[in-house]
Amino acid sequence: MSREQQRILTIDEFLVSRDRLHRAVELIPEERLADTFTSKGKTISLLDFLGAMMQHDLHHRSQIEQVTAV
Repeated sequence: MSREQQRILTIDEFLVSRDRLHRAVELIPEERLADTFTSKGKTISLLDFLGAMMQHDLHHRSQIEQVTAV
């Protein structure tokens, strides 16, 4: 597989994963967004976690846009 084919495959996989995550998040009842969980000693609400994931996703989206603009 060429480098260009690998790049396209990676972008496609990212977009498919992003779409799956988006659909799954839409199914979460609003009242559950205040639920908390603890990871590595830190307690965080589901809403805050999803917000952080969104920022992370936007970062990767920006990277993809930079790569595809070339």
